[in-house]
Amino acid sequence: MTGSKKTDPTPFDTSIRARMGHVTLHKVEVFRTVAQLSSVTKAAKQLGIAQPAVTAHVRSLEEKFETKLINRVGRSVELTEAGKRVYRWANSMVVGSTEIARELQHLKAGEVGAAWISSSMVVGTYVLPGIVIDFQRRFAGARIRVNTSNPRVAMEAVRLGESDFAVTILDKDQPFEDLEFEHLYTEPLRLVAAPDSTLVGSRVTPPQLATLPFVTPPAGYIARDVEDDILRSYGIVRRNIVLEFGHPEAILQAVRADRAVSIILESSIEADIAAGTLRMVEIADAPINVPLYLIRRKTKIFSNLQNRLVGEIRDYFTRKTLDRSAG
Repeated sequence: MTGSKKTDPTPFDTSIRARMGHVTLHKVEVFRTVAQLSSVTKAAKQLGIAQPAVTAHVRSLEEKFETKLINRVGRSVELTEAGKRVYRWANSMVVGSTEIARELQHLKAGEVGAAWISSSMVVGTYVLPGIVIDFQRRFAGARIRVNTSNPRVAMEAVRLGESDFAVTILDKDQPFEDLEFEHLYTEPLRLVAAPDSTLVGSRVTPPQLATLPFVTPPAGYIARDVEDDILRSYGIVRRNIVLEFGHPEAILQAVRADRAVSIILESSIEADIAAGTLRMVEIADAPINVPLYLIRRKTKIFSNLQNRLVGEIRDYFTRKTLDRSAG
């Protein structure tokens, strides 16, 4: 019979497949952690196992693949070209295992579906609760978890499969190649003060803004970096930061007490403005906005329930965009 003939695998292909059958997920996770931290010592500490055990797991993988995966550079390690390819494979293995374990757990519990969300502080404190509570009221069997943290942690949770998606501002120092970004909304940053504050009037110029007493997130927080970058684009460098807090509600308490002013996302102050417990101050000729994104892994496939929830989050921000345009 003529035509294409199925060829047998080469001995190398056969041996690789046979050896891979003995690679445990634990070994894969150990190698992945070493690759992420660029250190055997740090990986051992994070995983809570002895350093020699970490080294043995990496060497075992090198034996399975018959190639060197890492090189030592001083106290750190760097991936070889083969190591980089194995890392991408290891990452997909661990993420996939984390995700399927969660999904099976929810099925076993008899839940109609689940969604695990990561978010930055303001979104997770002032925006998502209302959306999620209303959604769960209509889908009572759903299990929804919202982890509120900083953008770096939120993006990493999506990357690791620990969250289905994130709603957050961006940490530009994070790698983006395995993530997909959908712009949801351009959120205004507002300058706020106590209602009767004498620290500032109803309007301030950029030079005046630079001298005001501020309460801000601590140095090193992504929200602080975003604020500082935007202000610098207008030639504004804050010189009088008197208080620093890691949560927006603590920042607002300091502003209500008239200890300082603050620049903060509009979503966090809507209730205070309506109640008259804070007032907004116009910044002349310096509009300040920051984009919010829905972030998912490129390989992520949403369940029906997750698609519904994501749709409602999109609808919420679409309405806000239209309301701002109309106003």
